[in-house]
Amino acid sequence: MDNIAQTDRLFQQFLTFEEESQLLEKYRIDGIPLWANCRFAVYHDLLNARGFIGREMGVSTGKLVLLKRQVKRAWSMIRSGKFFRHPGKFPSGVDVMLVDQPRKVHFGERYGCKYSYLWARQSGLKIGVIEPPLLFGDTPHLEPSHLESSTFYTDRLLFAGKWYEMTGLGAQTSEAKRQSVELADRFCDALGVPEKKEYYARFIYKRFLYYRFFRDYWKKLLAKKRPRSVVVVNAYSTENMPLIQAANEIGIITIEIQHGTMGSRHIGYNYPSGEYNFFPRFELIWGNFWRDTSAVPIPKENCYVTGFPFLEKNVGDLSGENQYDVLFISQATIGEQIRTYARELSLKHPEWSVVFKLHPSEIAKAQDYRSYFIGMNITVEYKSDLYEELRKASAVVGVYSTSLFEALAFGLQPVVLSKLYGAGYMGDLIGKGGAVGVYNTDELSDALEKQLSGEQTTVDLNYYFVSNAAEKMEEAVSQILNNAE
Repeated sequence: MDNIAQTDRLFQQFLTFEEESQLLEKYRIDGIPLWANCRFAVYHDLLNARGFIGREMGVSTGKLVLLKRQVKRAWSMIRSGKFFRHPGKFPSGVDVMLVDQPRKVHFGERYGCKYSYLWARQSGLKIGVIEPPLLFGDTPHLEPSHLESSTFYTDRLLFAGKWYEMTGLGAQTSEAKRQSVELADRFCDALGVPEKKEYYARFIYKRFLYYRFFRDYWKKLLAKKRPRSVVVVNAYSTENMPLIQAANEIGIITIEIQHGTMGSRHIGYNYPSGEYNFFPRFELIWGNFWRDTSAVPIPKENCYVTGFPFLEKNVGDLSGENQYDVLFISQATIGEQIRTYARELSLKHPEWSVVFKLHPSEIAKAQDYRSYFIGMNITVEYKSDLYEELRKASAVVGVYSTSLFEALAFGLQPVVLSKLYGAGYMGDLIGKGGAVGVYNTDELSDALEKQLSGEQTTVDLNYYFVSNAAEKMEEAVSQILNNAE
């Protein structure tokens, strides 16, 4: 059975049990749904337990490791100089509190958020920015930033929230512990992982403490600062979910900007029917495809189709000739499995020129990958721009990277390795003819032979990414704000 079918079965089992057991409605303390901020992590840990991911992605960490991380966070916070630029200094009465993601990209000589900057820089609305730190690596923030003067940082807040979770400071509740144990017991029995009961119970309770700390903090700050809206990049992150709930509880508009794949197999965008105060009231999505394939718990008319400004700006001229045959896009969770396909393909077709593009988190393994491909017509890349590689390639192969959707804008029809973890995310695209699924090297070779001979299927790009994106984002946010008056 391929990965799409296997993970889809688990996904549906997960959602069915979640809905029938009313996990999001039944288990609540002080208005906080215990399951909401756990489901994403627990689902992926469950995938790992079933052998789908291929690397450890546990949801619970020992106290010593957490303490070391706290020390590192404290030092990074002090060294970066962000200690005093915290959300408490955020200005009052702005139109938009924009919560960016920290994995920024270069726009000229400065950094900006890939998903929001091109809109924010030309917006006529008054925007203040909240930026969380990068959680891994030695640099918590990529600098210099285009929006530095209007940006405030959550480093200190995250440090305090994690300390609160670790120590259990504040009002602990025996009822929250009881519910955490009951929830974990029922879930583990239903999903066939009884050995994880204690593990998940502890995790659910710790996440409740963390969530409550952030919800209470943001509720007080938002009541004081009164922005007209809270706009987030990534609504299901551990820190943004309680912020959204706080804003919804006091009547502030909440909006999410799409930041990657969505679709019918993404746990962050598929919920039982209902209205949830931890989910934004509005979505800004790239195209109708994403609205058609995701079961977000808001009315369809609240999903505004606005496009992806960064992609639109950087596609560039596609009239030039392709410079090599096949681009493989690697991913951190399954890079070693993807490279097996690349090696077998090169042995079968040594005449094809291949580029193997590493995920940023795989850069330290670059030499290992070069050694693996030694003697083959395969180049390992990690410094080059992804869009430049998509422009040069004649065909592209991957599993579930957002880059495979972006490849559509470069006239490429992605070939998906359907036996590997994550291929389920591409089921909607394959089903609509935008990508081709293959299950072994022979099928991969056949699909690429057709594409390299000129048989690639083109799609209606506007269905996936509408044009004039920055302008449409401005129109949508302005309309949402005006309709609320």
